[in-house]
Amino acid sequence: MKTENENIVVSIDSQEDKNLRWLTRTLINNMVEWVTHWFEKKLLVMWVGYGAKLEGQNLILSLGFSHKVKFQVPSSIQIKVEQDPKWNSILTLNGIDKQYLWEIASNIKALKKPEPYKWKWIRYFDQFIKLKPGKAAKK
Repeated sequence: MKTENENIVVSIDSQEDKNLRWLTRTLINNMVEWVTHWFEKKLLVMWVGYGAKLEGQNLILSLGFSHKVKFQVPSSIQIKVEQDPKWNSILTLNGIDKQYLWEIASNIKALKKPEPYKWKWIRYFDQFIKLKPGKAAKK
């Protein structure tokens, strides 16, 4: 592997290397993409009393507990809190390291387990949670 005129050139030396050329190309492409583009993960905090606000690097969440939950956001992750028209909070997390970003999003999501009977949850924006009808549907 060498660079020529700002291009990375990977040469094939043997038959074994020939089998790995597309893997090498994909790994190099991912490295370039990770440096130039930030990965994004969105979370939806949904329920009447649920909410989120940002104070410095701390994310303050009200999740129906008797106290507010404080979550320390690492400095390598940028977070933005918005509200949709239904007054639900949308958390947008941005970062360079995809695995670390998803880990932080998973830790935030784990603060409150989804409640499918009452539609209370913190969920990924593209996640589907099957709603359950409850006791009234039995009759």
